[in-house]
Amino acid sequence: MIELLLDNKPAVLRENVAIKLTRENVYFNKTGSYTYDIELPMQCAENRAIFGSINRVDTVTEYRELHAVLRVDNKVLLDGKAVINQVTDSAVRVQLLGGNSEMNFYTKGAELYVDELDLGDWMHELSYQPEPQPAEKGTAFYRAVLDWIECVDIRFLNKPDSKDKSKAQNALEWWKKRWWTYDHSQGYDAYDNRGVAFPVINVNSSWNSYCDSGLLCNEIVMRMHGRDGNGNGYYFPEYRLEWENQEEKSDGTPQVCPSYMPMLCRTIRKVLSAVGYEIDLEGLKRLYTDNTLFRRIFIVTANNRVDIAKALPHWTVNEFLTQVERFLGIVVEVDEITKSCTLVNHQTWWSDTPLPIEDIVDEYTSEVEKEDTKDVSNGNIGFSMEDSEYHLSEDILGAATIDNRFTTFEQMQAYLRSGASANDKNKLFNVQGHQFILATVKDTNGNVTEYYFKEVNQFGALMRQPDKKDIDVELKIVPATTIMQNVPFVITSSYTQNGKTYYNERKVAEVPMPILAIEGPADVGEKILVRAADTVKTDLESLISGETTVDSASEVDKMYVAYVPESMTAIATEDLSCIGDYPVVQPCSDYEVKANSYGNKHISAHNFLTLQQLQDKETIGNTSFADGTVIDTTVKYCIKFISNEVLKPTRAFLIHGQRFACEKLEYNITAKGVSPLVTGYFYKLD
Repeated sequence: MIELLLDNKPAVLRENVAIKLTRENVYFNKTGSYTYDIELPMQCAENRAIFGSINRVDTVTEYRELHAVLRVDNKVLLDGKAVINQVTDSAVRVQLLGGNSEMNFYTKGAELYVDELDLGDWMHELSYQPEPQPAEKGTAFYRAVLDWIECVDIRFLNKPDSKDKSKAQNALEWWKKRWWTYDHSQGYDAYDNRGVAFPVINVNSSWNSYCDSGLLCNEIVMRMHGRDGNGNGYYFPEYRLEWENQEEKSDGTPQVCPSYMPMLCRTIRKVLSAVGYEIDLEGLKRLYTDNTLFRRIFIVTANNRVDIAKALPHWTVNEFLTQVERFLGIVVEVDEITKSCTLVNHQTWWSDTPLPIEDIVDEYTSEVEKEDTKDVSNGNIGFSMEDSEYHLSEDILGAATIDNRFTTFEQMQAYLRSGASANDKNKLFNVQGHQFILATVKDTNGNVTEYYFKEVNQFGALMRQPDKKDIDVELKIVPATTIMQNVPFVITSSYTQNGKTYYNERKVAEVPMPILAIEGPADVGEKILVRAADTVKTDLESLISGETTVDSASEVDKMYVAYVPESMTAIATEDLSCIGDYPVVQPCSDYEVKANSYGNKHISAHNFLTLQQLQDKETIGNTSFADGTVIDTTVKYCIKFISNEVLKPTRAFLIHGQRFACEKLEYNITAKGVSPLVTGYFYKLD
């Protein structure tokens, strides 16, 4: 018996109804479960109760979708949506969509863009306020900075001119705990960090006049709080109080261009929740506990915007999830009954015990002209990045000679001590998953004084098929790089004028340190950008006066990420008169091998956002793209078999003693029920 419920109302089918139900494997396609058109006669009162007078000429036919449940012999085969495809004077034709098909239709058909979803704003994320609070002053920028002071700026625990090291240390520990500590004991929400705000430069914007490199957001200076017994200062990372050459007096308000950086895992959850889905327990484990890398990844922004959605590119929800799947090496599988999603690792997708198929009726093969290498488990994978020393161009790679003579850093040191040769400067050395060039140090006259090995191409492509030069899978979620920026050491003093306290900052030294750099949108600066749909309500007066502007879609077709480092990095002047800890974010290794030393510059990182598989490190290459099951997509097998159950195509199948991956299963449903004759399409698993 067939039952079709539309918006919880029973629909009447034709007596000779024949429904073809297709269940596709989301590993290959994102279409999930769907049917072809089902014709519903409008002569029936039950169907008119569902559709009204939609079939009348004088009725305006509007786009509609209905909640649909297809039940056969008391078993639910599809729970999703019904889409009206055709209306005649006598019938309505609908198509049923379930699982990933339903979600894809919803996110594609409605043209939902992630940067236009209501994901909340960073002010209330950081302060844990469930609802926006009334603003004391009118502009969104003022409210943003006010909340920034209360929620992020560590100074609110400590006076800027304090000489008490213990208070400054307590403030620093609070800050580190806020950004660095993960409490696993209270469930996923308890240690699902909301976001961070590391120093970053947007090289496409030039608002900050004192910073030649671009728009500098979340800038941190090293401020002194007390001295040791030798007179050397204790310095702590805090926000500056004055711009350089600032004419106005500083009242203690941080002079910072704030840019909130939401955590990637939390953002994935918020996007799915915004379109009606939640991640199940197994999916949460994949994000948070299967490795230590994913939960520390955050989205890098430098755009001075308020709402979380504006940290995202102008992608549809479907594009966003596709890029997340590629970057994390997962498959998002939707349960149409529970409206939940699970996230399954590509490497373990086919690890279950295969389901045997024995009662085979017919089979044939069809040759596929070209192997499908769009699968992240076997194709060549590369980041969509501009060419740089981190991501070498094809021309440079083509001109280089690959050299595999070294297997350890000690062998590289022995080579340098024995006398390096300029003849090796055309070579790219592969060592333990890293690539190096032979670099030089020169004196003022241009003479070479030292040879050393410098690491390059940290974000180079993962070439699983080296005979091919093309990239099969392009990742648009890409690591942020770093550039060197001088970090000031400052001493802050205060004075009182007309009963009000003001502050002066005096720079005593500066030390170059690496900070994050991205190619963000160019249309940002002093004015904070808002949209009419912001959680913080738009102030029309400020819009008219030019204090704020309505934002347009981002022109940057990629999303930058980095990961929260495991610890702070020591920063000091050469004479060690100024020392402290600075939050360096280094998305990749940065090795230098010299004759008598080797190591990472600036930071000793545990995790890297590189596509290569590195020993004793967690990398994107190790966690997302480690070698898994290889699927031969050059030959597709169509097999008809008998089954009294409606099977899931996501399982591996055992046919003639060999393992097969199922692309899709087709079922025919009539008034008598589900036909036991199933048509399946398969590929061999290696």
